This record gives sequence, structure tokens and C-alpha cells, in this order.
Amino acid sequence: DFLVATFRISVVNFLYAIVFVGLLMMFVATSLATVSMNDIQADSTSPIGKTWTWDSTYFGLYAFVIVGFIWIFSYVFDQISFIVMSCAAQFYFTSNANQTGEASVVASICLANTKHMGSIAAGSGIHTILVIFHFFNEIMQQAAQDSDNAAAKVMACCINCCFTFLESLIEHLTTLSYAMTAISGESYCTGAW
Repeated sequence: DFLVATFRISVVNFLYAIVFVGLLMMFVATSLATVSMNDIQADSTSPIGKTWTWDSTYFGLYAFVIVGFIWIFSYVFDQISFIVMSCAAQFYFTSNANQTGEASVVASICLANTKHMGSIAAGSGIHTILVIFHFFNEIMQQAAQDSDNAAAKVMACCINCCFTFLESLIEHLTTLSYAMTAISGESYCTGAW
């Protein structure tokens, strides 16, 4: 009933796919612009080869660009989730035994882009921090696997187990917080509490 009554919700995924492709192209262009700020020299071994060296200032800038785009991509995915949750809440709470409910996709998009923008940004910021920790956790896991030290392998396994639990817990709380925000209109932190 929900998908039949709110068939327009499928358009949201299509529109945000276009937004995602645009953001991906902007990320590639920004990455190329950031890399081109470094010292680039012609390679003497190849007529078309180039060598470049990272300047520490531009390395920090590139790290900032990567973290920023991870946050933006996470924001877009979380915004789609929030719009679907908001439509589902509207549909559920307008339904009764006599009639099928209604949900306004446009109203949900407006709520996601105005009133609850900060809540979605907070949740996606937490997702970004998790992605960064997950990246470093994978590096640590790989270093432990390549090591001959059994204690390092056990410690890395324990840390990975604890991090996986924490990551699952935070993902679950974020989903619940978005649901409470969509249902009651509370902020992200209040919805998580």
C-alpha cells in the first residue's frame, strides 16, 4: 500500500542519483585540482611521463577534501533515508481502518532540506567519523596480518571486534534517531536519546 500510495518516492532515488553523479564529478575535479598544486616535473625516462611530489600543505588540503566529500556523500545517502522515513511516518499516521493514508514526498524533501538539515548533517558527520576510523582500522588489521607478532594479531582482532560492535551500535542509533526525527520532529540528539 505504501509504495502504491507514494509512488513518487521512486523519483527521489533517481534525482539523488543525479546529484550523486554530479558530486562525484566535482570530487574528481577537486582532486585533480588539488594534486595539480604540487610540484610537477617532466620525467626524463618517458616523453609523456611526469613526476610529482606531495607538499605537506597540499597533502593536508587533499585530506580535508576527502573528508569533506565523504561527509557530503554520507549526507546525501542519509537524506534519502530520512525522506523515505518521513514519507512512511506520514503514511502510517494518516491511515486508519477506513482509509489508506497519504504521504507528501515534496513535504518530506522540504523537511529534509530545511528543518531537519542539521540533524541529518550531525548523523552524517558521525558516519564520516566512523568511515575514517574504519579506514584506519583496516590499515591496522592489514599491518597485524603481515606481522609475525602473535600478540599484535590478537590485539588487532580484539580491537576490530570492539570497533565492529561500536560501529553497529552507532549505525543502529543513527537509524533510530532519524526515525524519531521523521516521526516527531525532534532534533538528532533528542531523537537518539
